[in-house]
Amino acid sequence: QKFMGGAVFSLGLYLVLVAGAELYTGNTMLAGAAVDGRISWGAAVMNWVRVWLGNFVGALALVTLVYFAHVADTGPMAKGMMSIAVGKLSADWTTIMIKGILCNLLVCLGVWVGYAGRTVVDKAVGVVLPVSAFVALGFEHCVANMYFLPLAFVLKLSGYAPEGVPLDVITIENIVKNLSAATVGNTIAGVVLVLMYWAAASRSRRRPRARRLFSGLKRVPHGLALRKMRISACTVPCGIINRLFMTPRNARRASRACSELTDVQKKHAGGRNG
Repeated sequence: QKFMGGAVFSLGLYLVLVAGAELYTGNTMLAGAAVDGRISWGAAVMNWVRVWLGNFVGALALVTLVYFAHVADTGPMAKGMMSIAVGKLSADWTTIMIKGILCNLLVCLGVWVGYAGRTVVDKAVGVVLPVSAFVALGFEHCVANMYFLPLAFVLKLSGYAPEGVPLDVITIENIVKNLSAATVGNTIAGVVLVLMYWAAASRSRRRPRARRLFSGLKRVPHGLALRKMRISACTVPCGIINRLFMTPRNARRASRACSELTDVQKKHAGGRNG
């Protein structure tokens, strides 16, 4: 039953990927673009703030529509929602945060797999298993909680009280606690996941670049190598820095500066020989 619920829940992530919407948990992977120099960390954080607020407003709007449509007023659906909300609100802050980390590891992997798909069918199949796993395991997704918890609070205010469900934990304070902990955990998971991938990919790229950079000096006579190193005293270190550490724009600037300095050195050497 939980797996089937997770399979249905994956529809949300599938629609996000296909329709090009913005989801906070998936956008935490913007840390990869920030650490790679493609965007600034300030731009990434501003995107997170705007998307989080947009997701929250959208979740509240959906709560309003569902409530006035009387979809969850009574019956097993309403009781199930109240039970889920009570379980989420009963945990302590640290537990919720750790569940948030585990949740967004699966969600980000689902987004990754979804973007790897070339057709809408590929994307649908790719997101089902990761999302179904976090739903079945009861992990914490801050955007999903933006819908479940306010809906349970509204149902409580409307007088709905299913038997066997403790309603005293459904409070504004506990909702804030849950959303804050889940948001922190989701953010940590997305950032750490992409930083680990970036570090591994960067390390695998840097080694062959460094080998190619110095391979030319190993195949020339010793005296010629020394003269080549004297002429390229600026070019070689700048080449290392450009290829290993700099952003593309700064690398181009540094390469131009090194080329200009090398030209000056060659002209100066030619003038002395003349």
